[in-house]
Amino acid sequence: MPAYFIEFTTERGPQRVQFTLDEHRPLAQQVAQVLEELRLQQVIILGGHADRLAVYWRGDEMDTGRTISQLGINPNAAIEFRMVGPRRERPEPPPRGFFPRGAFASALLGAGGGALAWWTGGWWTDLGPIVNRYDRLDLVTVVALGTLVGGLVSLGAALRERRSAAGWLLAGLGLGALGGAFGAALLIVVSRRILVPSLGTFVALRAAGWAVAAAAIAAAIGLLWFGRDPRRIGEGAVLGGIAGAAGGLLVYLPGAVEAWHLAGMALAGAGIGLGLVWPALRRAVAVVELVDVGGRRVGLTNLREWGLRHGDTVPLSPRMGVVCTAGGCRAIPHGRVAASIGGHEVRGTVDLRNEDMIEIDGLAYRYRRVPGVAV
Repeated sequence: MPAYFIEFTTERGPQRVQFTLDEHRPLAQQVAQVLEELRLQQVIILGGHADRLAVYWRGDEMDTGRTISQLGINPNAAIEFRMVGPRRERPEPPPRGFFPRGAFASALLGAGGGALAWWTGGWWTDLGPIVNRYDRLDLVTVVALGTLVGGLVSLGAALRERRSAAGWLLAGLGLGALGGAFGAALLIVVSRRILVPSLGTFVALRAAGWAVAAAAIAAAIGLLWFGRDPRRIGEGAVLGGIAGAAGGLLVYLPGAVEAWHLAGMALAGAGIGLGLVWPALRRAVAVVELVDVGGRRVGLTNLREWGLRHGDTVPLSPRMGVVCTAGGCRAIPHGRVAASIGGHEVRGTVDLRNEDMIEIDGLAYRYRRVPGVAV
C-alpha cells in the first residue's frame, strides 16, 4: 500500500506527516484511524468548537464515503485535513403538484399514432374482397392503431430516458400489433353480441368493444416495462380502456363522420400513451428533467426526463449520475467535474433537494420531488 503525506495545522503551525493508506477502502474509515493515531500522539488539529473536519486534495474537498482509487487521489500531492465551518443547510421548498412533460409528450405521441391509424384507413377500405366486412375492417383498424401507437409511444419513452431507440421502437411496434390483434378479436366478439336492433344498445356495445381493444393494446405495450415497473400494464389498460370507450362514443356523434372518426382514434391513442407514463411518474419519488441546453429551453422533441424510484441510478452525463435510495436522492460526480447544484459548485456527493437545478456540460436539469411520496 502506498504512503501518502497528510498536512494539517496545529497550534504549533503547519504539520506534515506520512501514513500508509489502502486505495480500496472508504476514505472515511482511514481518516478516522489517522485521527486516532494523532490523538494518541496528543496532536490536535486547529479549529473551532463547531467546526467539522474536511479532507482536501489539490484544493478540492473529497467525498470521504468513496475510496482513494475512486476519488483519483495519488501520492504525488499531499492530502490536507482542514477544520471548516459546519455545512449550511439549504432550505428545501415544499413539493408542489405538477404535470410531468413526459406524460404530456406520451399522450401527444399516442394521439399522433391514432391519427396516423385513421389516415391509413383509406389504404384498406378500397381493398374489395379482402376487407369487405365490418369485422375485417375492425381487425385492420385496431391492429394499425396498436402498431402505430406502440411504436411512437415506446420511441418517445426511449428517447426521454436515453435508451436504445431502435430496440424500443421495434419492440413497441411488435407488442402494439399483438395487442391490437388481441384487442380486435375482443372487439369483434363484443360486436357480435349486438342482436337487438336498438341504437342505444349498438352504441354501448361498440364503445365497450373499443374499451377492451384499447385496454389490450395498452397492456401489451406495457410489457416493455415488465421487468422494471409491471404496474404500468394495468395502469395503461385502465386509462387506455377509458379513452377507448370515449373514442368509440365519439364515432357516433352526428355531423362530420370522418372528423369524429379521427377524433375518436386520436383520443384512444392519447389515453394509451398517457396511461403508460403518467401514473408511473406520479408514483416516483422525484422527477429529473432536462430544461435547458446551452441557454435554450428544451421543447418536447428533445425532452429528457426520468421518474426516480428507490434503487434507481440515472446517468445525467458520463461524469455525473443521480442515485436514489431509501434515504433520498444524491448527485454523484465521477472524478473532478465542472458542475453546480443549486448554484453551488460540486466538490463531492450532494444530497438533492426539491427544485434543485443541476448544471453540467452546458445542460441544466431540474430535480423535483413528487408531492405525497415519501423519500
